[in-house]
Amino acid sequence: MGKCRSTSIPPLINPNTNEISVGEKEKADLLNSYFCNISTSSDDGVTPPDLPLQCSSVTPADVIFVIDESSSVGQTHFTDTINALSTTVDNLAIGENDIRVGFVLFHANSSSRSISYLNTSFDKNVIKSALSSASYAAGNDTDIASALDFTCQTMFVPNKGERSSAQNYLVLLSDGITDATQAKTSGITCRSEGITIITVGIGGTSNGHLVLKDLADYYTYPDHYLNTTYAELGTTLPVLVTSVVNCSSSDIVTAQSCNCTECDTNCPGSGIAASCSAGSYFSTDGNCETCPQGYFCAGGASKVACSAGTANPNTGQSTSGACAACNTGEYSADGADVCTACPAGQESNAGKTACTDCTAGNYKSSGQTSCQTCPAGSKCPNNQMTAPITCPSGEYQTGTGQTTCSSCPGGSQCSDPTVATPCAKGTYSSGSAMSCTACASGEYQASTGQTSCSACTTGHQCADATVAPVQCLAGTYAAASSITCIACATGTYADSAGASSCSDCTAGSQCSNPAISPVACNAGEYSGAKATTCTACDTGYYQASTGQSSCSPCTAGSECLDKTASPNQCLAGTYSAALATSCTACPSGTYSSDGASSCTTCPAGQACTVNGTVTDCPAGTYNAAGETTCTTCASGYYSNAAGSSSCTKCTAGYDCSNPAVTPTQCLAGTFSNEGEAGCTNCATGYYSDSAGSSSCTNCTAGYDCSNPAVSPTQCLAGTFSNQGEAGCTNCATGYYSDSAGSSSCTKCTAGDDCSNPAVTPTQCLAGTFSNEGEAGCTNCATGYYSDSAGSSSCTKCTAGDDCSNPAVTPTQCLAGTFSNEGEAGCTNCATGYYSDSAGSSSCTICTAGYDCSDPAVTPTQCLAGTFSNPGDDGCTNCATGYFSSNGSESCTQCPAGKDCNSIINGTEPIDCPAGFYSHDGDNECRNCPSGYYSSSPGSSSCTQCTAGNSCTATAETPCGTGKYSVAGETTCRDCPAGFACTTTTTSTPTQCTAGQYAAAQASSCSNCNSGEYSTAGSASCTICPAGSKCATTATTPVQCTKGSYAPAKSTGCTSCEAGHKCPTDGMITATACPTGYYQTATGQETCTQCPQGIFMYLILYIVLQYS
Repeated sequence: MGKCRSTSIPPLINPNTNEISVGEKEKADLLNSYFCNISTSSDDGVTPPDLPLQCSSVTPADVIFVIDESSSVGQTHFTDTINALSTTVDNLAIGENDIRVGFVLFHANSSSRSISYLNTSFDKNVIKSALSSASYAAGNDTDIASALDFTCQTMFVPNKGERSSAQNYLVLLSDGITDATQAKTSGITCRSEGITIITVGIGGTSNGHLVLKDLADYYTYPDHYLNTTYAELGTTLPVLVTSVVNCSSSDIVTAQSCNCTECDTNCPGSGIAASCSAGSYFSTDGNCETCPQGYFCAGGASKVACSAGTANPNTGQSTSGACAACNTGEYSADGADVCTACPAGQESNAGKTACTDCTAGNYKSSGQTSCQTCPAGSKCPNNQMTAPITCPSGEYQTGTGQTTCSSCPGGSQCSDPTVATPCAKGTYSSGSAMSCTACASGEYQASTGQTSCSACTTGHQCADATVAPVQCLAGTYAAASSITCIACATGTYADSAGASSCSDCTAGSQCSNPAISPVACNAGEYSGAKATTCTACDTGYYQASTGQSSCSPCTAGSECLDKTASPNQCLAGTYSAALATSCTACPSGTYSSDGASSCTTCPAGQACTVNGTVTDCPAGTYNAAGETTCTTCASGYYSNAAGSSSCTKCTAGYDCSNPAVTPTQCLAGTFSNEGEAGCTNCATGYYSDSAGSSSCTNCTAGYDCSNPAVSPTQCLAGTFSNQGEAGCTNCATGYYSDSAGSSSCTKCTAGDDCSNPAVTPTQCLAGTFSNEGEAGCTNCATGYYSDSAGSSSCTKCTAGDDCSNPAVTPTQCLAGTFSNEGEAGCTNCATGYYSDSAGSSSCTICTAGYDCSDPAVTPTQCLAGTFSNPGDDGCTNCATGYFSSNGSESCTQCPAGKDCNSIINGTEPIDCPAGFYSHDGDNECRNCPSGYYSSSPGSSSCTQCTAGNSCTATAETPCGTGKYSVAGETTCRDCPAGFACTTTTTSTPTQCTAGQYAAAQASSCSNCNSGEYSTAGSASCTICPAGSKCATTATTPVQCTKGSYAPAKSTGCTSCEAGHKCPTDGMITATACPTGYYQTATGQETCTQCPQGIFMYLILYIVLQYS
């Protein structure tokens, strides 16, 4: 045995006060100094007791701390939590192959976020720096279920450092209340994945902390749950975590320390030679085990992990060749069974041992195996980009692999982010533009790539903003910034290009063309100011000079034919009044001399000239008295001698077209009536076959009078004419005339062919017909027939008959076909229809449950195990899990509670046995899930095991007293220490109240003995400490007040005896009055100094707590 830890024994009495030293530190020193085992083999006979052995190594552990950052925590307590975690990190054996840690923050649903992963760093300083940098979110809620799901599903994964060879721990720190059901469900899921949950409830013992107990499986592992305060967290958290996590898997956790246990089989390193065959290795318990996935075992004692960058999915492998290299874009850690694809934004390194970020200027999307160069028109500014960022509006990038985009320069546009395009003429940009801006109205830009436009100058127009200003033409003007030149207003002009305004036109001139100087008015015209044209002198006025503003009046007896010259005198035979523009000829029957203002009447019976000469009228004319000229004879009249005073009426049958000669007879083919000037051609259908006719004769029916000057001839066969018609007309279609001289055509008889109207008709052929009055024969329409010559119509084909040849008698349709009335041929029955006899007019739809695969025969019933719907052409096999009988139109679904996996050809299903169930349509019976049972055959569902019972697949049994279970559990749990399970079907253990206790599997709680106490939920009672009293069923020790004391396990405090003092609360024994002091009373706090000359001998009582 070893020696005592301290050979220097501290004094039990303070030499300065002569009082017993009983402070907490002194108690610890007493333990270290005096608690020794006496052994005859030691030098001095004093040795300390056996202490727990320090284990030589730590089993690898992956630990993730899940930290509540809801608003109830507050910034101060959040900082307390971070500090406590930093202390815990210092106490853990952190290393790549030892303990790895990661951290998650959470509050509301879907708010969980990681601070660091298990493989972020193995340097404690780096880990603590990440912790201290964590920001506090102050969330509105506490969703523990969401935090557990996030951590167990996304943090305990190989690519974030989780190792299959390490024990997984989730340490949850929270002060809030959450949804108990969801949290428990998530906790069960995490534990089912081999993750041990440790919970820390901070501040109080609310229902939220009961949830934390359940998550940690407190009643099985009480050291996996801690209830503490933020003030104590810096001490309690490191002790809790290191006591559980720092122990190896082969250690026993006792009193917050690790005790090694011996192997119970041959162990490597135990001194016993052992060797395993290739493909196996020695496990921690000393047995040979099959080499696991991710390793190879050449034989001997140990397994060799596949190196990072390789993986082995198989067990029992003996060579390194079993570890296959990861593909491009994948990676693996040591001992991996599969390679993991790198996430978007990362690619595998050269050794495929880890994923590295795509560098700035590159990216990688999901599904790609390596980083891609950022394309033109985009940027990749950061590492780990998952997609390129298109250049923002007004920026561009022509190169690839770039981290930034450039601002679009002035004078350019960047609608295409891959190039800056110079602005076109007539546009501009000032920089960072998606598009160029068109020049404003009255501005221009004649060059490309410009940053501004220029204003148009005076006398110029800028209608096209892409060219330099265009000078205004003469006749137009423009002010500054004009789009177009403006035409000069009426009566103004601009006689040179580039004018900024127009000038007024002067009187006596005209400005019809505003582009030239004013033009003087011509003789015979005048104008006022601003005139566009000169005005001609009014009738009876004249102006012989140019550039004048008025005209002069014309005098009587003269004429002003030319307004540009002086007036002329009227000639003989004419006259004029004042303001006359011309001289007027004397009226008929009058005359005048030169310069006359009026005319004289002409003599009767003769013609007069304007100068007064009289002459006789010529032949063909006549004149009454007092007229100036002779009048031509009216139409139909004549005068065949000069000097006639009247004309003679023309005789019927004569031509008087020349009134100055004697009339002649009308030619054959013409005629005239009395008083007509000339001869008229005979009307159509009339004729005159001799000269001098006064009328024409009507043409006889059947004759041709196309030449009206000769006698008529007979019409040819195939033609006819009516009375009074000029020529012969061809017979109409469907009519004929088979002889000459016909006055009409005969209508064609039905059934005859009259295609040649000049011959006698013939009969129509079989397969054709004609109606009365039709010219030719017509083929029978589809679905009709005529089986003899001379038919006047075709017969409609009867339903069920084949009329494909319309010239023969129809035949019946074959079986399997049909025809409707009026159809030409027979049609095959449609799929799912049949006709089982010849001459069918329709097909019958196949009845449900019958087989109509041959449409020409009578349907037969579907066999058992098959079915058909109405209109199906054949029978269909029932689907698995369905059955039918003969002639079925459907299959029946297997009902709930039945086994249909073996149904063949319509056999009936059987009941599911007890312990199984099935739903409607299930093919086979299913096992009742764990925690459920079915006690009878044919069950459609399983019943959840009732709380307080154990459960097999077929029944449940009460747990009995001292045990409990929750709903859905298959086995009963022992009632935990500090709780009682009072009934045979306990669902929740009843916590013992303060002052009571209970060992594990208790059916009731027991009261503490006198001098003992307990808190609620205690497994045993604690001896009342010295200096305090504990009455029966005490819940907490009551400290003795000044003037009293109490040794350990006291039910009350003892009043301090005479000769003693008890100066402080919590005295464990009375202190004797020192020399020169006395106390005669009991229950006193102090001693009184002895009067002068008197002393007392006081006996000091030393009561040692440790002997």
